[in-house]
Amino acid sequence: MKRALDAAEITALYETYARQAVTTFNKEKECAPKLFGVIMGAKSGTIEQQLLIDPILVRALHSNANTKDALMDIVIALLKLESPHCLDCIVHISEVWISEGRLPIDDKAPAPVDDPARTEGIQVTLHTRERSYAGLCRIVGAEGSADRHAIYGSIEKDAVLHGRFAMQDRAGHSTH
Repeated sequence: MKRALDAAEITALYETYARQAVTTFNKEKECAPKLFGVIMGAKSGTIEQQLLIDPILVRALHSNANTKDALMDIVIALLKLESPHCLDCIVHISEVWISEGRLPIDDKAPAPVDDPARTEGIQVTLHTRERSYAGLCRIVGAEGSADRHAIYGSIEKDAVLHGRFAMQDRAGHSTH
């Protein structure tokens, strides 16, 4: 098994992919969902290889709630592979809707899709074998407006990501 990523590597990977996602959004006014498989080099902080995982498949599986679980099943399967070329992490980039002030989440709170006060962002998540780390880059400006753009946001190292896209919340997945 490969070594675990250290905090500096996680931060550097997040920054690289988050800035790339913001640049893409600001140029194209959208950021299609993407998965990148990352193999780290022997020297801490170096990337040996990055692989764009089939974008057509990722976009198709990201299109509705039922298939999003299948997308995460693929992430878990890829991270569990044991070979000389196994992945150290998978970077997941997607546009998201955000509802503010919803913790703790309860049955009365609307899902972001149903929240008229929702905002938008680009979530960049690093999935390792141990857990998922995420940060959020906000999207501001009205849809279709010339001033619509994304703003880089830092990784939230102390935040705990929960839900279908969190490694530690997946049934049958050990975090140790």
